[in-house]
Amino acid sequence: MPASIVTSASVECPKCGKHSIVHEDSVYQCLNCDFKREFIEKPAEEESSGILPMLSGILTFVFVLMLFL
Repeated sequence: MPASIVTSASVECPKCGKHSIVHEDSVYQCLNCDFKREFIEKPAEEESSGILPMLSGILTFVFVLMLFL
């Protein structure tokens, strides 16, 4: 069974300015011109990895600990 194509009248094409964008899965394409773009979502775990969230958590813990001493 083929995937369904969803039309969106509220999305304007960045190339031609018409409201003729359709999307299927993660591919957005304009029916009026040759605009086509694929959007891939990042997993949530990749976005929050790194030293900054860990440092923020440690500093918050120390601050709360100082409030109760």
